[in-house]
This record gives sequence, structure tokens and C-alpha cells, in this order.
Amino acid sequence: MKRSIELIGWLLFLLCAVLFLISGLRNNDVWTIIASVLFGIGVILFLVGFKPKKEND
Repeated sequence: MKRSIELIGWLLFLLCAVLFLISGLRNNDVWTIIASVLFGIGVILFLVGFKPKKEND
């Protein structure tokens, strides 16, 4: 149960990165675009390392 809540949290962070990126693109704000991309990459790196544990673990 804890692992699924952690996964939902990381996916929400990724959604926030996408929404901030859209906002930056709509407002032509270079700093927001750069920060959103870097934040999104960081979240993706955490998700790549996120592996569900087996039921016995």
C-alpha cells in the first residue's frame, strides 16, 4: 500500500512539471520552461529507479 501511494505521489509531481511547462510555454517564460524541464527530468529519474517490491518483501 505504501509503495502505491509513493508512486501516485511521483506521478502527481510529473503532472505538475508538465502543467508548469505548459504555463511557461504559453507565457513565453524561458526560466519557467527550463525549470519545468529539469524538474520533470528529475522526477522521471526517480520513476525509473522506482521498482515495485514483491509481495514477500
